[in-house]
This record gives sequence, C-alpha cells and structure tokens, in this order.
Amino acid sequence: MKRLNLLFFFFLFCLPLQYGFGQNNRIMNDNDIVSSPEKIPEFPGGISALYKFLQDNINYPTIALVKGVYGVVSVEFVVEKDGSITNIRVVSESTKFEIQEKSQDKDKKGKKNKNKKGAETEAEKEIDHQDAKDALCAESLRVIKSMPHWIPGTSEGKPVRCFFRIPITFML
Repeated sequence: MKRLNLLFFFFLFCLPLQYGFGQNNRIMNDNDIVSSPEKIPEFPGGISALYKFLQDNINYPTIALVKGVYGVVSVEFVVEKDGSITNIRVVSESTKFEIQEKSQDKDKKGKKNKNKKGAETEAEKEIDHQDAKDALCAESLRVIKSMPHWIPGTSEGKPVRCFFRIPITFML
C-alpha cells in the first residue's frame, strides 16, 4: 500500500514539474520580461496600421540608394507595461545585405571592368557597403524609437513587459 501511495505521489506531483506543467504559476518579478505572454503586445490599430506607420516613416538612406544596398534589418525591443518602447537593438545575426551591381561597372559584353582609372578598389567598396548597412540599421532604430505607445501584452490579465521583434525590409 505504501508503494502504491509513493507512485501516486510521484505521478501527481513530480511528473508535472518535470514536464513544465504549472510553470505559469511561478511568481513573477515586476521587472521580468516575458517572451510568450498570454496576449501579445499590439500596435495601435493592429498589424496593418504598423505596416502603414513603417511605410510612411521610413526614409531610405541616400548612401544605401547610391550604393545599391538593400536587405532586411530585424529590430528587437521591449514593450513596457505602459506601452512604451525600450531596449531597442538591431539583431545583427538575421541581417542580410546584397549589393546590386550597377550597369556602368560592366563593359558591353557584361564583364566587370577592372583597373579602370577612378574605379573603386574592393576595400573601398567594402567600406561603402558597411556604411550603407550602418545607415539602414540607424534608420530602422530611428523609426522604431518614433513609434507611438503600444497596447501592452498581458499575462493573467495584467500588463507585462514583453519582447517583440520586427523585420524591416529595405528594397530598391
């Protein structure tokens, strides 16, 4: 009988803890940042309003236009309990860029012109490319900082601090 009670105790109390059941009941600190709230934060007006805001407020950096740089900048931030945006950062691991070749850099047969007077060296191209990437990242941070307050995420009916990530696409 004791053995049966021990097995019952094990299945009733130990297994749920091992497999993560009941973890939502842990006491949260006011400063905890939740990655999966019950209700995710929302831009005022919804996702379509967010896309419109980004479209209306992003200014393609001139250096990126001139150098033909485009790509996606993923920005992560925290939506606070009051809906304000903090801890904004570019998530560089997911940032990819490509350089579009300009037609003037090719001869009539489509081959790249090399060693022409006034042509950029590979090092100069790399520096310009990095400057253009930095400009796209800076523009992404600027537009995220300018967003209005969001509707905060909630857990157990209370507002919580939440991570949020937005990919911003720059296309030529």
